[in-house]
Amino acid sequence: TVFVVTWLMTRIRILSIRGIGAIIAAAFLVIAIGRTGSRGAALALATGMLAATLLNFRAKRIPKYVLLMPILMGGAVFFLVSQQVFVTRMTQTLTAGDTGGREEIARSAVGLLHSNPLIGYGASYSVHLGEELGFRGPIAAHNTYLQILLSFGLIGFIPFVLGLLGVLRTAWGLRESVWGSVWLAVLIMTLMFGTVGHVAADKYFWILLALAANAGVMVRVLPAWATARHGAREIRGWAWR
Repeated sequence: TVFVVTWLMTRIRILSIRGIGAIIAAAFLVIAIGRTGSRGAALALATGMLAATLLNFRAKRIPKYVLLMPILMGGAVFFLVSQQVFVTRMTQTLTAGDTGGREEIARSAVGLLHSNPLIGYGASYSVHLGEELGFRGPIAAHNTYLQILLSFGLIGFIPFVLGLLGVLRTAWGLRESVWGSVWLAVLIMTLMFGTVGHVAADKYFWILLALAANAGVMVRVLPAWATARHGAREIRGWAWR
């Protein structure tokens, strides 16, 4: 969805077949998120869309923003609230402060960390967390940063954070190009989702980090490839300055 929003703001005419098709594609993606009922995913999506909008804001694009943003934001809200499971869970959060037990999980995780802060509990951390919470089975951390801390302790968490900062630094340095901005927005979105979901064991999380860390290759190599194959005019389509 963040990719689609960026394409619409920078490369695609809204009132064209591709523009309308991109909006429809984004709508289906938002519906898919709503059907999961995940409040964290909705928050992460909003964060990613906001980041993409701010990173690609240009004065010359104001007319497009005025037309595009109400459609995208209004459509996202409409499709999300049309999913009953999402509305139910969001209502519970707003009226009763329901966080799906994340506060209790976080408190128990902190207690475990006090007992073994240096090396953590390895792959069996969820078993210890479940015992700490009084459950018979394992309980996941529901937070990527707690997941890393509980699994590897400070020895693993510090390099993890340094690696994330390095990837953010790379993407930030390329923010003036569309490839750089879109990967930075996706990275911000993913890190936000990491506060409510445990994705450290998900291979797609690491693939995303690898792509974001190498966004500079896309900025440098793709324009040269397009120019060699299609001519100098294609630089504008690939460099996206």
